[in-house]
Amino acid sequence: MSTAESSIDTGANGSAVARNYAFILVGGIVFPLVIVAHFIARKRRKLTGFEQSHYMFQYRTTSIALLSLVVAVLIAVAMFVWMPPKAPQQHVQIIFAFLNSLVWLTMLWGAARCIRGLYLCGARRVIQNSKTFWIWPQ
Repeated sequence: MSTAESSIDTGANGSAVARNYAFILVGGIVFPLVIVAHFIARKRRKLTGFEQSHYMFQYRTTSIALLSLVVAVLIAVAMFVWMPPKAPQQHVQIIFAFLNSLVWLTMLWGAARCIRGLYLCGARRVIQNSKTFWIWPQ
């Protein structure tokens, strides 16, 4: 393989990493894209080079985002099933506002991680600790 073909392959891998970050970002609005990005990152996290750290980072980001969404939905469903019908409306509104805040905070957390990942991907830098849950990794 010539050096020109090699550089094209690396550029294609870099754009695939960036495309998956875009899937995660747009997935905050169009939910199924987060699931697509999760499976892409899961499949490709065994690659070598700087892509490995980015796909591991994306996999952990989407895992936490999906897990928090599932927990919020389960709590909402449990409220509908187990709350007495004559429960004060104010309590129900407070709980739903809290769940809504958690979902929004998770989306903001994921967006900040994706923006940082895009920046590092564009610079072709490895994410030093891809297993972290911090918003802004090194």
